[in-house]
Amino acid sequence: MYRNILLAIDVEDEEEAERALREGSRLLAEGGSLHLATVFDPGGASFFPHVAADASEDIEQRARDSLSALAEKHLAFNSGATLHVLAGSPGEKLV
Repeated sequence: MYRNILLAIDVEDEEEAERALREGSRLLAEGGSLHLATVFDPGGASFFPHVAADASEDIEQRARDSLSALAEKHLAFNSGATLHVLAGSPGEKLV
């Protein structure tokens, strides 16, 4: 069993997210920490920051809401999972 587990979750793929959450919960030691991370594409924020800032915040909030809903639906009540929502490329942010 593991004391700390980080699960990368694609909030667009609920079936795969459910499988990851189930397996992560199974491998987590009692009293361990479960971290759920999702990465979203901020769009054209780097090219048009004054235009894209609001859109990026909306995308981030939707990603956070989706991740939270998946955790509530597929994890045991009061699992205490920590949610992380990151902007950018999954390869750069998660590795």
